[in-house]
Amino acid sequence: MIAEALALCPATKLLAASDGHSYPEMHWRGMRLWREALAAVLAGEVSADRLDDSELEPLAASILAGNAARIYGLPREAPKPRRT
Repeated sequence: MIAEALALCPATKLLAASDGHSYPEMHWRGMRLWREALAAVLAGEVSADRLDDSELEPLAASILAGNAARIYGLPREAPKPRRT
């Protein structure tokens, strides 16, 4: 599905989502699957000479977090924990 989405629209329009609910582990597992699937798709794109290695990290970062941060006006970096 990720390969199809990348073929149909620009990467700046894709957002990764965990579909997790109820338990934190569900979010973790959902995003873990997303990262693994995206890595496999992007590796295939490099093998097919449709992407360069230098494009992988920025593209993945955009899909996994950057696009959502841009669209929703979120900070790009995680806030630092406060000491209590």
